[in-house]
Amino acid sequence: MNKKNLFLAIFIFILLAADFAGAANIALIVGLPNGTAIERCVNAEPNTDGYRIFQMSGIKSSWSYSVGLGHFLSAVEGYGSSASDGYWSFFIYDKNSQQWKVSPVGSDGGACWNGDYSSYSGHYCGVNGDIIGWVRTTWNSETFTPDSQPQFSEFQSICGLSITNVNAFVDGKKQGNLQEGDKISDAYPGSTMQFKVEVSNLFQSDKDIKINNAYLRIIVEGIDADEDFEVESDEFSIRQGASRKVKLSFNVPITAVEDSYNLLINVEGEGSDGVTYMDSKNLFLNVRKESHRLALLDFSPEKNASCNSRLVNADFRVANVGRNDESASISITSAGLGIIGGKTGISIPAESGENSIYSAQILLNFENATSGAYEISATVLYYDGKKQEVKSAEIIVENCSAQPQVAAEAPKEGSSQMVQERADAVPAQQPYAPIYPASTISQGSDAILTMLTVAVTLFVVLLGTLVIILIKKK
Repeated sequence: MNKKNLFLAIFIFILLAADFAGAANIALIVGLPNGTAIERCVNAEPNTDGYRIFQMSGIKSSWSYSVGLGHFLSAVEGYGSSASDGYWSFFIYDKNSQQWKVSPVGSDGGACWNGDYSSYSGHYCGVNGDIIGWVRTTWNSETFTPDSQPQFSEFQSICGLSITNVNAFVDGKKQGNLQEGDKISDAYPGSTMQFKVEVSNLFQSDKDIKINNAYLRIIVEGIDADEDFEVESDEFSIRQGASRKVKLSFNVPITAVEDSYNLLINVEGEGSDGVTYMDSKNLFLNVRKESHRLALLDFSPEKNASCNSRLVNADFRVANVGRNDESASISITSAGLGIIGGKTGISIPAESGENSIYSAQILLNFENATSGAYEISATVLYYDGKKQEVKSAEIIVENCSAQPQVAAEAPKEGSSQMVQERADAVPAQQPYAPIYPASTISQGSDAILTMLTVAVTLFVVLLGTLVIILIKKK
């Protein structure tokens, strides 16, 4: 690949990655004067202004514009505004107080608003999970508050694809029901991470929207030598009102240093209404190092001990994920066989990356084993034998009792044994040879005569059948 194509590929990848990580769902509610409301889930880039979000919703509208102040909604689906019946007013749902608040800033114009309801600088900028609304309302002249506000709907009922439950397992230990901003603790470089994420389609039955081609992605920012680490699920679908449990697993990179990393869980899917829906949850993964800790990353023995060799190779990878250099030993055992292999005098430095990983191949001895399945355990002992890491595997020892035996010494010509073997010989078992012993010639001739007789008989029968067929045709 030339440099130009490589640059183009990298650029496209960055755009795709930014599109997924940066997209936001904003729930839009527009209350109409006839008492009904229009609801839309708008998928936009973060910080998209309110005017643009409304335009992206597809709702018919008209706007006025003031230099320096931005756009103001003047009509929705033919419903205008006037001093007598009120004006279209912009609201933002405040999650902290759980109530609608009149936006202190406009829908566009200026820089992004800071989210402080006592601040009047800038304009509204979209954030994933926001609920915004417009309604035509009159105002109380004394309190300068609106006489009405948009009706309220839960975000999930408008943007119905939702991450409803997250359970994390660090080296098998569960940390359940994780909420936005929670920390996942007790992870180390090399730790096995398992996530069980429940994804739900919360659309109401009157909308009957099915989510198709959905997938879950976990991103841990900057954990792999300052690069992001990503893992993604297969695609799945969720019908309206149903949930799916998605499992994702990975190992914390050995290059991870002690730190707290942003862990993003994103889900995205295509609605049967043609809209792309998504949801996300932001957690933190705390990675730390103990003074002394080794991780047995891999124990991969060959599957079988064959009859040709009762010696089996086993591959090992052991990483030092602690703060101190370690001296270690590996012992492989099996119930009933005892120690079948091992290695001592292993030194593993406490460094980041591949330098802190010890790799070896150890020979396992099954010469004293009978046939069958054997569970074997690899144990890494370190820190003066006070700590250990264990992994198990299974070896099949083949049954060699049915294997061909070495041929005995042939009897001498003329011996009683040779005479008996010739007398008991079966013609069909005789090897092909141009010359037969004298005692077997008559038997061979009889066999040939029998075969010729059968062949002639078959020929006569076939010839007779052919003659009968010809006569009938005439």
